[in-house]
Amino acid sequence: MMKVLASIIGILIPSVGVSCIADPSSRIAMNPEKYLEQYEVVFFGVITSNENVSNDHQIVTFDVEKMFKGESNDYYIVDNKLSGTCSGYFDNAGTKYYVFANKTEIPNQVRLSHFSSFVSESMAEEFRMVLE
Repeated sequence: MMKVLASIIGILIPSVGVSCIADPSSRIAMNPEKYLEQYEVVFFGVITSNENVSNDHQIVTFDVEKMFKGESNDYYIVDNKLSGTCSGYFDNAGTKYYVFANKTEIPNQVRLSHFSSFVSESMAEEFRMVLE
């Protein structure tokens, strides 16, 4: 009887902290100016290479098409460590993204936090995202 009761309680009470409340990319797309203030480097660019270092780590190189914040460069290397449930992967070469990141000690390299702070071009269009 106790096992049945425990199973019912487990179904009725959702686990806390096991998933993102809302998709990070859509949260950024709905309010990009808020996230522009929070990050040191913000740009729009196209992926030129994407290396999966491990199951939870990507190194992605972007050709920058437009800078919104930070040092203007022709390219940025994004260190994407997937460390939580709000983390996400970049797609393959040729895909375009708005990237919100923080500087590292390495020139032209930026780092994403545990939050997927990027928005695909298609999602930006879907949400009519405007970033000045």
